[in-house]
Amino acid sequence: QQPAVRLADCCVWAGRIRLPNTWEDVTQLIVPIQANDGSVCGLCGIELSDLYFRLSYPPNQSDFGSMVTVLAPVRDGELILSQGMTGGTEGTYLYNEDFLIIKEGEFFNTYVGKEHTFLGVHTMTEMRMADGSQMAAVTLAPQENYMRARNIHRISWGIGATAFFAAMLVLSVWLSRRFVEPIAKSLEVIQAEEPLEQDRSGIAEIDALLAFVRSKAQNPEENSLPPDIKDLLDTFSARARHLTSTERSILKYYAAGKEVSEVAELACISIHTVRRHNANIYQKLEVGSREELMLYIELFTRCGRINELLEP
Repeated sequence: QQPAVRLADCCVWAGRIRLPNTWEDVTQLIVPIQANDGSVCGLCGIELSDLYFRLSYPPNQSDFGSMVTVLAPVRDGELILSQGMTGGTEGTYLYNEDFLIIKEGEFFNTYVGKEHTFLGVHTMTEMRMADGSQMAAVTLAPQENYMRARNIHRISWGIGATAFFAAMLVLSVWLSRRFVEPIAKSLEVIQAEEPLEQDRSGIAEIDALLAFVRSKAQNPEENSLPPDIKDLLDTFSARARHLTSTERSILKYYAAGKEVSEVAELACISIHTVRRHNANIYQKLEVGSREELMLYIELFTRCGRINELLEP
C-alpha cells in the first residue's frame, strides 16, 4: 500500500516456476497497479516461457563449440540457474543446476558447476528479483570445448612452425650448395695452384678476380691489376680499416690458416666469442660466409696486398 514514484522502479521478476499441470517452466515479470492517488492497489504481469526463450536463443556455434545464452540472477557471487532462463543447450553440457560459482578473470570468467565448468562473460542488467538480486545476461561455453580447441590451435601452430623451420633448413642447404660451395671450390683451386679453367664462384666481383689470377698464371710478367679489380680490392681494404684490434687479430689467425676452434684456443676466448667476432667481421667487410672471407684473403695474398687487411 506504499505510494510509488515510478512503476518501473517497482517491477520485479519472479523465480523460475513450473506451470501447474504442464511441462512448461516460466518466469514472471510482476508490475504493480497504481491507483489515481498513486497508491498500489494490485499486481499484474507477463510470463516469459522457457520454451520461447530456448527457441529465441539457440546454441551459437563458435571455434570453441556451442555457446549458450542465460538470463539468471546473481547472488553472493553465484549464478542461480534454477531461477533463470536458459537458451538452447545442445552440446554445452549445461543443465538447470542450482548454481554456478563465478570466478572472475582478466579476459573472461570461469563458472564452476557441480559437474562441469564453463567459460564466458556476463553483463548485469537493470532487472531485479523479488529478493533484490540483480539479473545478468550471460554467454557460456564448456571449458573442455575451449581447451580442446586451444590444443588443436597450438598443435596446428606447432606443425606450421615445424614445417617452416624444415623449409628454412632445406633452403639454407640449397643456398649453401648454390653459393658457398662454388666459393670454397674456387679457393681450393687457387690454393692448390691448379688450372682454374671455367670454375666460377657465383659472385661477379670474385669471378673477375679469378679471371685476373688465371690471366696472371698464363702471363707471369703481367703485374698490373685491371682498374675494376684494383677498385674492388681498394674498397675491400677500406672496409677492413673499420675492424677493431681484436677483430684484426682474429683475421690474422684466419690468414694463417687456423680454424675456429684453433682461433679460440690461441686467443684464449670461447668459440661463442669467436663466432660473435666473426659476425662483426662479416658485417664490416660485407661478406656472407667464412668461405667468401677466405677467398678474399687468398686473393689479397696472391696480389701481395695482404698486409692491408692485417695491419692497422
